[in-house]
Amino acid sequence: MVLQPRLFRAIAVVLLLAGCAGKPVLTPYEGAVSRVQPILVATSRAPIPGNPPSFGSERSDVLHFAEYSISIPPEHQPGDLTLPSSHPNPETDFLAVGHRAFDGAPGFIAALNRQLEALPAGERDVLVMVPGYNNGFPVSLLRAAQLREDYGLTRPLMVFSWPSAERPTHYVYDRDSVLFARDEFVETLQALARSKASSITILAHSMGALLTMEGLDRLRDRGDRATLARIRGAILAEPDIDIDVFRTQIAGLDLTRMGILVTASHRDRALKLSSFIAGGHPRAGDAGSVEELRRLGVIVVDVSEFDDGTRLGHAAFQQSPELLQLVGSGELTRALDTASAGDDFVVGVLDAVGSMVMAVGYLPYEITR
Repeated sequence: MVLQPRLFRAIAVVLLLAGCAGKPVLTPYEGAVSRVQPILVATSRAPIPGNPPSFGSERSDVLHFAEYSISIPPEHQPGDLTLPSSHPNPETDFLAVGHRAFDGAPGFIAALNRQLEALPAGERDVLVMVPGYNNGFPVSLLRAAQLREDYGLTRPLMVFSWPSAERPTHYVYDRDSVLFARDEFVETLQALARSKASSITILAHSMGALLTMEGLDRLRDRGDRATLARIRGAILAEPDIDIDVFRTQIAGLDLTRMGILVTASHRDRALKLSSFIAGGHPRAGDAGSVEELRRLGVIVVDVSEFDDGTRLGHAAFQQSPELLQLVGSGELTRALDTASAGDDFVVGVLDAVGSMVMAVGYLPYEITR
């Protein structure tokens, strides 16, 4: 049998992923460390006993809440995530230095409130990170700590970890797991809305963006205006969502109050593969969907110039040092705040060799809802 060239290339990419993907674990450490990032967790994964306890790829009907303390190595560079070997080194590795589980949402909310109360009244926003396809629990947790460090965040950060198989050949399992996790994601957002957080911002990557939009859609369908009113906006990084599905998901949301921002890239080979699997239909995170997204009332930032150091180019928001620097500097936020409907803008940052790397922003033409 002779494989068609496009199908062969798609299979080759999957095999490449399978060869490169590791299975990180949470490595405990009880010695002295330089600094620590606290990460709150809500997960629909089944628990795995251990030290510290973790969560696997099996689905759970019970929503689990926890908090982990992750040490940041002093040699850490923005965008890097150094995973420990059999001999953990706090100078170079991200390590688990503390853990506690909560018996349901009340203990989780109390822990979140303690973090919020330590902040000035105007800064009590909570950031919810929703990882994407092929992400296991340990790497999602460690990535969250890396992002909190690299973005210089002081607000609480929590991870909603849905049960990805953490296997690149299990794309359909992961999509089904997104659908499985919708109610528990909604339950998590409702718990956050009962906390002392002044607002909630969601940062979702890849297939995690599908879960985010499905969750917002369910809140809308249930008429849960109280929870929706607490959600300031959602940042969808390279969202793996069919553009037609995205159109239906966003249709009932009030974009005059809740902002939706999409980052897209022409470098993104993972979304090209997803589009191929879907019969060539475009994804919302494809840079070719900019005009459609603007008509829907969505802000788009094209990050094609930012290299994440991988063959797939699907993780610039968490691995490109230049993009991390640009966001952390506040330049992108200032550009968004001063632009008007229908505007385009360009913001840039110098890379390691002194060349300017640019992000291009596109504001929606009009928001009518």
